[in-house]
Amino acid sequence: MGDSTAPFHTFAPIRTDLAGPLADALEAANSGGDSSGDKARADDSVLIALWEEDEEMRQTLLDEGCDLSGGRGGCKQSDSTLLLVAISTTDLRGNRLRPFDDGRTRDRLGRFPWGDANPLSYFRAYASNPDKKAAGKSDDSTTDCLGLVEALDTRLSEESRGHDRFCAGGYGTIYGWLDHDEVRILERLLAKGAYKVNADEPLDGGVADIARNLTMVLRAAQKDGAGIIHFSH
Repeated sequence: MGDSTAPFHTFAPIRTDLAGPLADALEAANSGGDSSGDKARADDSVLIALWEEDEEMRQTLLDEGCDLSGGRGGCKQSDSTLLLVAISTTDLRGNRLRPFDDGRTRDRLGRFPWGDANPLSYFRAYASNPDKKAAGKSDDSTTDCLGLVEALDTRLSEESRGHDRFCAGGYGTIYGWLDHDEVRILERLLAKGAYKVNADEPLDGGVADIARNLTMVLRAAQKDGAGIIHFSH
């Protein structure tokens, strides 16, 4: 796959509290995510309640010409675009936070030179969690490095959600997200090398390079108190 055709993968800071509730509300407003087309099951009430309760989201979407006060029909944008716009976050001065870019990191993660150009696909294919020790106890939520990488790569996928409205849209493809606590945990795990590299890795140092650059992105999001979303375009 050449660089001219490969999608560019971006890891952007997001509000840490909104992605899950809004995704669920959009699904409920579209027959609960069911692909059967039974519109009798559609329920806008959760989406409208979220609209009324969340002033920041409401203003963000109004600025984009979307009014959800009467339900999903008030915004013609695709679910993927609506979600991506609504969960964007701002700093204390009200400026939209941009994806971390030190002049190299964003490009190295953006179009990885393997397969589908997705760095997380490569990481998931050629890395694994360390073997657990026989003695002692551990909390899987704080040690499952691959599980968090998978969430960032698949949490909004068709396989995970039962529909493709988040992963297929006019803007691009959304893969998954992590909230702020998950960002903090994954940053720590990657920074301390809490993963094993498979012996058959085709690109020498590829997993380590992804881990190093993703750690920098996660660290920036953690500093901003944000979660993170993975999308391509």
